Amino acid sequence: MEKKKFNNLFIASLVIAAIICYVSIILAKNVSEIYYLGIIISLVFAMLGLVARNKAIYYKNLQRIRENYDAGNKRERKFTDIKLLFDVLKYKDLEEIYVDDQTYLDLNMDKVFEKLDRTLSSPGEQYLYYILRNPILKEEKLSNRNDIITFFQKHKEIREKIQMSFLKLGRQHSNTITYFLWNKIYYKTFMKTFLYLLTILAYGSLISIIFFGIGKVFPLIIIIFAVNGLLSAKIKRDIGGEIVSMGYLGKLIRLAETIGAIDDKELKKYTSVLKEKSNICKTITKKDASIKIGRIEGVDMFYEYYNLFFLNEARGFYKIIDEVKMHSDDIRSIYLTLGEIDALISVASYRDELLEYSQPKLTKGLKAIKINNLKHPLIEKAIGNSLALDKGVIITGSNMSGKSTFLRALGLNALFAQTIFTCLATSYEGGYFNIISSMSVSDNVTNGKSYYLSEAEALFRIINACNDELTSLCLIDEIFTGTNPIERVNASAEILAYLSNHNSLVAVATHDLEIATMVGDLYECYYFTENVGEDGLEFDYQIKSGISSTRNAIKVLEFMGYPQEIIYKTNERIIKSQL
Repeated sequence: MEKKKFNNLFIASLVIAAIICYVSIILAKNVSEIYYLGIIISLVFAMLGLVARNKAIYYKNLQRIRENYDAGNKRERKFTDIKLLFDVLKYKDLEEIYVDDQTYLDLNMDKVFEKLDRTLSSPGEQYLYYILRNPILKEEKLSNRNDIITFFQKHKEIREKIQMSFLKLGRQHSNTITYFLWNKIYYKTFMKTFLYLLTILAYGSLISIIFFGIGKVFPLIIIIFAVNGLLSAKIKRDIGGEIVSMGYLGKLIRLAETIGAIDDKELKKYTSVLKEKSNICKTITKKDASIKIGRIEGVDMFYEYYNLFFLNEARGFYKIIDEVKMHSDDIRSIYLTLGEIDALISVASYRDELLEYSQPKLTKGLKAIKINNLKHPLIEKAIGNSLALDKGVIITGSNMSGKSTFLRALGLNALFAQTIFTCLATSYEGGYFNIISSMSVSDNVTNGKSYYLSEAEALFRIINACNDELTSLCLIDEIFTGTNPIERVNASAEILAYLSNHNSLVAVATHDLEIATMVGDLYECYYFTENVGEDGLEFDYQIKSGISSTRNAIKVLEFMGYPQEIIYKTNERIIKSQL
């Protein structure tokens, strides 16, 4: 409503200004005072119109960030760019742990990221990705993060002020800024002087028109334009990404200055860093005007010719590149701090969208999980399940009954507990874990790997992750399905026993009921099952204590309409094998 009101006011002001201007011209044929008075009044109304227009834009942006905060957005995400920050930061701190690629794939984390992502900037979306792959092991750090998320939930006015600033920053279409800030920048130092000489020559050729005339100077102008144009094209090929990043860099530093000026003690940890670092980097923003001009929408065609002739962007790059190199650590600090703020606002938005969530209770050294009404974040109207794990669990049950979904829900909530301090459960208590899984293994034809070999590698990865310092939460969906039953069952039992005895909390889903009886008291047994109704198989998706006594693979074939001969003879074979 506000946006529409100010848009109407803008149009009305311009119309009134135009009418007054026209009337004053008609009436002022003999009285010049009326003319000047009319012009002044017209200008006043025109200024009021511009003020109204700015207000309309403000409310349009405010509506946009509120819609984004309430429901996120369905934009297409380029994960190769989003994960760049994670790639440059991982393993830099030996005390940190990370979710590996297989576990990330098993937990469908791209989809989970899309569910959480309400960020407004490139550093924000990258930092959110980094958060979700970097479980925290320190209570104080996790508690501080939770305090900031809660702050943004409660303080709408400050949050929206910050979001409006992030909206102006926006995203890079192709995220070259990460390469620019964390990789070594290669450039030719002599080019700075060379570019300035060519620019002086270009200006000189235009000035010489006054003395020699356009006819004599025109061929020289064409030659200079061609030389500078070719050189500009070559520079763009070599360092085009860096030039684009330099323009975005200036916007980052200005944003840091804006948010750094916010006076709130709860945000002091961030604002003090941004204020200090933006002051240090002010020399960069004072020199980047030539790069910014090229990014103004609507003047691209004119600017391209201007840039070709005067080498404007290239000179702008070489003018400030030494400053950027000198302050690279400060700029990285700005990038990470801004990214964290945008990411935590996104988490606050996700929390506010949830109908129910809880903050976890984590205890260092505890090798257990107690969770009530556990739900999967990607399932609408998910059915909750409760479970207490102080030892490993073996989950049996029919196909499609919910075993794999439960494992993923357990892994995601354990990850959420240690990253965004938010669990989709009425309560969650547990320790700090290294979360690792083997659930979505497939054969790799291009590498010549069989399904069994891929499974063996995935499980070996889990075994190697075991250590005495940090408990591993191991999620395994079926073991060695790619080999024969005798070796599969016996090897599986030994692997599960090994993991249990080497500081791991294991949750495994399997169709092999024999395994449950082979691991003794090391594991508890749970199962999912189904009922046969008039419309086919009906699942309640509720976990129960014990071992499943039903199988549904043949029932599924029957409901699909397989020939009765196949169904009858298959059941006959099963009965004979059990005798």
